[in-house]
Parts: sequence; C-alpha cells; structure tokens
Amino acid sequence: MGWLCLALLPACRQDRDASYFEGTARGSVYRVSLSPRVSDGDAERLKKGSEQALSEADSALSGSDAASMDAFNRSKTTDWFEISPEIIALLNLGRQVYERSKGCFDLSIAPITELWADSGREHYEPSQEDIDRTLAQVGMFRLDIDTRNNRIRKLTPELRLDLSPLAPAYRLSSIAAFLEREGIRNYWIKWGNVIQVKGERAKGKAWRMAIDANKPTKPFPLSEVELLKQRELAGVSLATFGDYHRFSRPDLDHPVFNPKTGRPVSIGLRYVAVLEDNPLWAAAWNSALLCLGDEAPKVAEKENLGVLLVYQEGFDFHQYRSKAFLTGAKPALRQPGPPDNHLL
Repeated sequence: MGWLCLALLPACRQDRDASYFEGTARGSVYRVSLSPRVSDGDAERLKKGSEQALSEADSALSGSDAASMDAFNRSKTTDWFEISPEIIALLNLGRQVYERSKGCFDLSIAPITELWADSGREHYEPSQEDIDRTLAQVGMFRLDIDTRNNRIRKLTPELRLDLSPLAPAYRLSSIAAFLEREGIRNYWIKWGNVIQVKGERAKGKAWRMAIDANKPTKPFPLSEVELLKQRELAGVSLATFGDYHRFSRPDLDHPVFNPKTGRPVSIGLRYVAVLEDNPLWAAAWNSALLCLGDEAPKVAEKENLGVLLVYQEGFDFHQYRSKAFLTGAKPALRQPGPPDNHLL
C-alpha cells in the first residue's frame, strides 16, 4: 500500500524541533504541532488559548436557547427564525456544495440515517414506502436563508438540519485562527478526518500529510510532493474518508447515504481525499464526492477540486487524481460569507 506521507502528527515520526499538544472536545481528540519549538510555558498558553477558541466556536454553533439549531429543529412552523451569523455562514456553504454536488451534500439528511438505524436490527432495510415518506422531509431546497438579517425558515415544517458534518472542521479552523492571531505561521492541526497545515517544519521540511495512494510500486512523483509542499507553505486542508483495507461488507456497513435516493451509496468509490485551502470546504466536498461515486471525477474537474479518489473493481483498486490535485490550481470562485467571517 502506498502512502504520501506529508502530514500526520507524530504518525510518521515525531519532530524534536516542534512543539505538540492535544486535547479532547465533544468526545473527539484534536492534535496540534507547532514549529519552531516553543517553550513549555508558551505551549501551555497556546493550548489554553486553543481551548478557549473551541469554547467560543461551540457557543457560536449552539446559539442561545431560543435561537439554537435544536429549537429550530423542534419547531413545526414556516415562520422566520433568527440564528447566529456563524450558523448562517455554515448553511450558506452547505447550500453551495449541495447545489454544486447535485444534492449529494445535504445538511438535512438526518431523518434518512435515523430511519435506517431505527429498528436496531443488524442489516435492517426499511421499506421503499418508509424511505419515500422520509425523503419528503429532506433537501436543502426546503430551507430559505436570509443572510442579511441572520434568519432562516422552513419551507417544509418537518425539515431538520444537522451541522455535524461541518462542526469538526469549524472547530479546527477556530484553532487555526487563534494561532494566526498569536503570530504562529507554521502549524499542523488534526481533528477527526480533517487536517489543516500551514508553513513548514524546522530546517525547511514539509509537514506530513498521509494520503493513501494505493500504489505500492508507484509512489507519488517528486513533482507532486514538491507541489503539495508549496501548498502547505500557503496553507492547505486535507479531508479524507474511507478505509478499503477493513471493509468486509461495504454494501451493508457503509455509513454514507445518498440524500436523493435515501439509500446507502454505491460501494465503487472506496476512498476520497480532498485538498482545499479551507477545512470546511474540504469536509463538505469529501462527503459529497463519496456520495457522487462514479460521477465524482466529472464534478471534481468542473469545480476545480484537488482530489484523489480510489475505486474498487472486484478485488482490484485504481486511483484517480484530478487536474487541480496535479497542478495545484485553485477551486472555482465562491460566494463570500458574511463580513469578518474567517471560515469562508
């Protein structure tokens, strides 16, 4: 199995010239590496500052009791509902990827995943009637967003939204923003399947980013390694999904559902890696491309996304690397987020 090892904390080898710290939030472990090495006191101060940034990010995501996503989801009206600017920004991003991915990234898909898990029975498959009834509650087109006035409303009273696909990347980016404010220009941050890096390690070495290339006899060309290093200097995020080494029954165990059909996605696309300037876009497109399956390369090229995809055909695997992945081209122009929003 081939790996392009350009960023995985001490996964590849711990660097004595860098500082490390980690913490736990929302049941997940995050890890941070800084270069050059700072004093133990500064490392502790930066860790506490990162924790404060995470707390503020969670507060922004949660909102007040009366203006939270939980309150919105519980409501059964089509009235306007005030929400935080941060949530508006995430919903606008989700809407853009939803539209550009042919509906494959959908923040309203929770009822479908719950339907498949409701019975508690192994390998349970709901009836088509139940799926169709549930799909009537799903779709970002059922949401109206008023960005100017920070409010949203349902076009279907049963609509519910779930920001969890973007929340880890949002929290990760809050740590990056804090480090930037502290003057840190060389860092590596990992939360779940999302990594954000900027700058370089000591002595001009690249950070290490683990991308499963599935080419044991054909490693990445040196030109691609150098290209990824240059992207790291400016700042780049990586989101990955899939582990075809351990999938025994992917048709039954696959955790991703197609919001358009209400069923698990096709098993052909087994691994997705997305390189993006922003971790939120990387996380959103990572989920969308996995759902798109065989259409993923076409959409990736249209959107100028830097992606590596691994497909399975029988017992064989083959990979696809987009032009943007090979050339470092920037993604398609996007609509701006709200003023002063560092995420979009």
